[in-house]
Amino acid sequence: MNQTNGTDYLRDPDSKRRHNEQLFSRIAARYDLLNKILSFGADSKWKRLAVSMLPCTDVKKCLDLACGTGDMALLLAEEYPQAEVIGLDLNRDMIECARKRKGIKNIKFVPGDMCALTFDDNSFDIVTASYAIRNAPDLQQSLSEIIRVTRKGGYVCLMDFSKPADKFLQKFELLLLKLWFGLWSRLFYRDTLPYAYVAQSLSVFPDSGQLKTILTQTGFGITQSKKLAFGMIEIIICRKPENISHREHRGHREYIFCKD
Repeated sequence: MNQTNGTDYLRDPDSKRRHNEQLFSRIAARYDLLNKILSFGADSKWKRLAVSMLPCTDVKKCLDLACGTGDMALLLAEEYPQAEVIGLDLNRDMIECARKRKGIKNIKFVPGDMCALTFDDNSFDIVTASYAIRNAPDLQQSLSEIIRVTRKGGYVCLMDFSKPADKFLQKFELLLLKLWFGLWSRLFYRDTLPYAYVAQSLSVFPDSGQLKTILTQTGFGITQSKKLAFGMIEIIICRKPENISHREHRGHREYIFCKD
């Protein structure tokens, strides 16, 4: 992988996209096991909690972005057996791991880029993204795509590492992640590079307050948020307002609220 100890590669969408494709191909086979180890077995509980915070009625179609090996998509398929669930990931090795899951008929896994979704506007009642938007090659573009494909009145669930606003706490959290993830990365892969990415990507990611501001500016209405693991993980539930519209401005879609 073309990665240095710096974070410059994370600031260029194309470089970050290429890096992610290589990184997740390398870790796909052991991804689920390492998630359990690194979270002390809590990762599946956090994802179940995230799904439980979503509405339970009138759900016909769900999308799980950066679905990885499919665990979040599987939870959606179990929670909404009447709905069609699509799991999408940039990495085809992850998709192949996800497709090996058996016993769920209302789910399918497809390759795709969350920054350039091929779905129609207002397609999904629910969109989820666990450890996803931090990995997006372009954060704002991914959020614009998410709100585009979510139907008016639909919900979006984001779960990821959360960065505090306090600079000292940021440094402490990043150091902790670097040491903990680096230890297991060295044990499994004989170097720290595969999981050094977590701390590096979080270092250039907005803090919790900044992220909520970006979500609001994009057009989302934040309905709930919950921090876990001493504040290191955050679940944010958003709703796409019924009275939202959009306009094209300099080649980009901007969302605006319409007066009743």
